[in-house]
Amino acid sequence: MRRADGCARQVTERTSPPLGTGAVAPDRASEITLESGDLLVLFADGLVERRGEDIGCGLARLEAIAPGLALADDPALSMVGALAPDAADDVCVVTLRID
Repeated sequence: MRRADGCARQVTERTSPPLGTGAVAPDRASEITLESGDLLVLFADGLVERRGEDIGCGLARLEAIAPGLALADDPALSMVGALAPDAADDVCVVTLRID
C-alpha cells in the first residue's frame, strides 16, 4: 500500500491460505481503511520473487518504486515494467487507487 503522503507499507494481515495450495483454514476477515490518494497493490509472487534471491530483496525493490506509482497513469504496468520485464514466473498485479 502506498499512502497519499508517499509512505509505502506492506499490508501483512492474512485472511486465508494462498489460493490453489489446497490448504484449508477458517476464513478470517480483516479491514484496512483507504483514503483519498492511497494506492493499494495486490500481486502474485512472480512480480517480486527471483530464483536464488531472498524474497525480501524483491519486496524492497517494490517499496523503492512505490512513491512514484501515484504519478503513473497505469501503476500496474509501471510495476511490471520496472520489476519483472523478463519474468520467468507468472505475474499478476491488481491496483486500486482512491481518488
